[in-house]
Amino acid sequence: MKVVFFGTPDFALPALEGLAAEHDVMAVVTQMDRPKGRGRRLVAGPVKRTAGTLGLPVYQPRRLRDEEFLDTLRSFDADYFVVVAYGRILPKVLLDIPRFGSLNIHPSLLPKYRGPAPVNWAIINGEHTTGVTIMELDEGMDTGPIVMQREIGIPEDMTAGNLLDITARMGADMLLEVLRTEEEQGRPMERIPQTGEASMAPLIEPALGRIDWSADARTISCLVRGVDPKPGAYAMHGDRRLKLYSPRVVELGGEPGEVLGLDGGALVVAAGSGSVAFGEVQPEGKRRMDARSFWAGRRLVKGDRLS
Repeated sequence: MKVVFFGTPDFALPALEGLAAEHDVMAVVTQMDRPKGRGRRLVAGPVKRTAGTLGLPVYQPRRLRDEEFLDTLRSFDADYFVVVAYGRILPKVLLDIPRFGSLNIHPSLLPKYRGPAPVNWAIINGEHTTGVTIMELDEGMDTGPIVMQREIGIPEDMTAGNLLDITARMGADMLLEVLRTEEEQGRPMERIPQTGEASMAPLIEPALGRIDWSADARTISCLVRGVDPKPGAYAMHGDRRLKLYSPRVVELGGEPGEVLGLDGGALVVAAGSGSVAFGEVQPEGKRRMDARSFWAGRRLVKGDRLS
């Protein structure tokens, strides 16, 4: 099958590598290189770097409606466009090009958690399950009909980073299964319109990570896991920011934000109900470290308050 692949971040890599192994990837379309670091040097994204390793031609259009770019896409005579976390909504004029349509991997059970951060919000909201959807793209944001959908559990210690890795691999496997099935059948699988109440998963802003200690312990734990590794959950100790990771709920009491000491090597802080033990911390300007090492440096003492 002839495929044009659209994607940008790490999440898209399992799908790109799987497609390259089983199908004819005619081209890879990815976002423009972005400035990073103090020197603001332009850096290629993960998909562009991997495409180069695989020897695939790469396109980085500024405008998706540019006629020259659209003519280039038409010249590939693709059976499918595959879109995985590309970062832009594709216009209808582009979606109409491939012979059998445009397929997308979305890490939620659509129509729940439409938008750019479904994995984060599923964890933040305390969901026990989520999933992966293979859908056919239309002009809306994650509104297209469903081709395949599978559920996955969310353990109480799973972070957004962990879950993103799992759903990326799961989505790649599902995508390849869809393509194999449609090739064997000689026709598209059934497309099922989305039904039920839709919910949105907007971008995660850094301010969302500030912990409200008046919340109950599980709510705080879900927030911390849902913004790990980026942007990270944090509290203030005086005028210094302290990022907190690897939470677990413990049955200890205290005033919200009160430091209760160590429990099994984890830093315990009281919540509105119960407490949270954090296995890792990151002081401002420092690297992420285990809580026991942080405590040994006596940067905090029992009875301190985090705001």
